[in-house]
Amino acid sequence: MGLVRFLLAALAVFLVYVIVRKISLSYRSGRSPVKPSKMVQCSHCGIYVPREDALINGKGIYCCDDHRILDVEE
Repeated sequence: MGLVRFLLAALAVFLVYVIVRKISLSYRSGRSPVKPSKMVQCSHCGIYVPREDALINGKGIYCCDDHRILDVEE
């Protein structure tokens, strides 16, 4: 009876190891490295925003549409 309990305990530990390892590997492989984005400065207020979020026109770079409009009116 002692051998059966030992084998069942060993099997349970092995299954937990396999499940944890599988979850860990899938988590690591699914993550992509984060590339820092280029930051640009708003022509109106001076705050820095990621280039892909900035509004760019011929007169400058802006963090929001309100600042773009304010600079056009001046």
